Amino acid sequence: PDGYHDIISVFQTVNLCDTLRLSTGSEKRLVCNNRDIPDGPENLVLQAEKLFCELHDISENIHYILDKRIPVGAGLAGGSSDAAAALRGLRSYYGLNISDNKLKDMAAELGSDIPFLINGGTAVVSGRGEIIREIEWPFDFTYVIVYPGFGVSTAWAYGNLDLTECDSEAYRAVTDRLIEGGLGADDLLHALSNDFEPTVLKEYPVLAEIKKRLLEYGAYASFLTGSGSSVLGVFADEQNAHRCEKILKSDYTDVFTVKAYS
Repeated sequence: PDGYHDIISVFQTVNLCDTLRLSTGSEKRLVCNNRDIPDGPENLVLQAEKLFCELHDISENIHYILDKRIPVGAGLAGGSSDAAAALRGLRSYYGLNISDNKLKDMAAELGSDIPFLINGGTAVVSGRGEIIREIEWPFDFTYVIVYPGFGVSTAWAYGNLDLTECDSEAYRAVTDRLIEGGLGADDLLHALSNDFEPTVLKEYPVLAEIKKRLLEYGAYASFLTGSGSSVLGVFADEQNAHRCEKILKSDYTDVFTVKAYS
C-alpha cells in the first residue's frame, strides 16, 4: 500500500562506480556525461540535495558533475549510489556533524537500497531496506557483470513477481548462517538465489542466455542482479574471469570484471 516491498537480500559494493563532484556556483545544475540521465527533480542526486538542504537550512546553488560508469537500469543501484554519494558529499562539503545513522534515516526517505550505500561493504538487508546487518566477507571471489544494453523496469519486475516462488524463510535461514560465519563458499553459492529470475528471464530470454554462457566459461554460479537487467557470474579465479570478460565483450558492450569493495 505504501509502495515499498519487504525484502531479504545480500547487498555488496564492488569496485565499479560513478564519480560525483559538487561545488557552489551561480546556478543550481547537474551535468552528466550520459544523456539518458535526467537533470531535473526526478534525479535522485537532486532529490537527495533537496532533502538535505531543507533539513539543514542550506539555500546555496549547488553544481554537480556526474561521471556515469554504472549502466542505467541495470539492477546495479547506480542511481541509488549517486544519491548516497550526494548525502555524504554534502555533509563533508558543509562540515556538518551528522552521524551515518542520521544520513541513513535521510536515505530511507529516498529509496530502500540507499541506506545500505551510505557505508557499503557487505550486508544482509531486510525489511524495507532499513534493517542492515553488516557481515564479514571471507570470500575472494571475482565477478563478471554483463549488461545486455537495455534496462528492466523495477516496477514491472515487482508487479510481475510470483510470490508463490519466494521462500523467504529458507532464504532467511541461509542469511542467518552467513551472518554467523557458518557458510563455506560452495554452500553459499548453492544456497543463494534471486526470486526475480523466473519472471525476468522468461520475459527476456537473452538474459538466460548470458547466464548460461557465464556458467559455460567457468563461473561457479550466476545470478540476475537485483531485478535486472545485468547478469553476474561468480569466479574463483581472477584470470578466468578476465578471459570470460574478453570473450563476452565481442557480443556485449558493457562487461565488467570487479571485486568486492568496502
